[in-house]
Amino acid sequence: MNRFGIIRFSSDSVIFLNLTSDVEEAMNIAETLPYDSGENTNIFSGFNLAAKIFKNDGRIDVPLVALLITDGQANIGGDPTPAADELKSFGVNLFTIGVGVGAEATTDLHIWASSPNCMFYYSLNGYLQLASVFPELLNVQICGVSAVVPINQTSIPGVVEKDQSLFYQVPANLSTGLTIKLDINEGAAIIYVSLTSRLPSSADYDFVSNATENNPGHIYISPNQLQNAQSSSFIFISDFVKLEKSEATVFIAIVGISDLTNFTLDYEPHNNLVTIAPAEISTTAGISINIPGSPFTGILLSILVHF
Repeated sequence: MNRFGIIRFSSDSVIFLNLTSDVEEAMNIAETLPYDSGENTNIFSGFNLAAKIFKNDGRIDVPLVALLITDGQANIGGDPTPAADELKSFGVNLFTIGVGVGAEATTDLHIWASSPNCMFYYSLNGYLQLASVFPELLNVQICGVSAVVPINQTSIPGVVEKDQSLFYQVPANLSTGLTIKLDINEGAAIIYVSLTSRLPSSADYDFVSNATENNPGHIYISPNQLQNAQSSSFIFISDFVKLEKSEATVFIAIVGISDLTNFTLDYEPHNNLVTIAPAEISTTAGISINIPGSPFTGILLSILVHF
């Protein structure tokens, strides 16, 4: 079930709506948010308050989404960059939207946004565009987010229904490789893994494994496979070398086969497979990816300051 929250701030941050599954209430509050014409924009405070809400009430097994909307540049409260980094390290997909033609409306928003910028950072001409065109575009992008595993987290419990897909992003060290294991407590599932596609599926994946109660799903991705995938995402290999990246992002989809599947997703560096024999791909028909049906938790950070 989706949950929503709303934070509004200028000089300081205020929770206008705690996390709730009441869509109508969230819409009503969002549409009637008061506009503050003051000159202070405390984005740092807003990020910190959002982080507290996510840490206290968020779930790591569903995508966490924060949507920052501002028409002013951060000018009090400290540098928002560390606070934005903390949000993202906790697994939050951070969208940033600058409103207005002034350069100050979009300064640093691309730095705070999650990667890639083409998906998470937007610059709009005005609030008319925000209200008329942007919602449909944003809806498509939010449907494409996955649960970003927090730093130092190596195990994720979850429940998936038949034909439902749950999406995750996990970090992988380029020098050690990555072992992924799907333990099934009840039911059965297929795990699809991709090094390039944010939403792996039966039509778009690099690795696949079946998982049942008696036979966990195992996948090992070698350092060479990770490095080749990272290199192919850059036009020039020299650009990749300059970045000196030590980690890659691996995208995972878990698709339920049984009516209800309880699972634990584990990942760790190195090759820790019990066996490297590939599992047979299920011939179960009718598996579909139902992205909009997958739950997420979202917070709207509305930073409306006239400049």
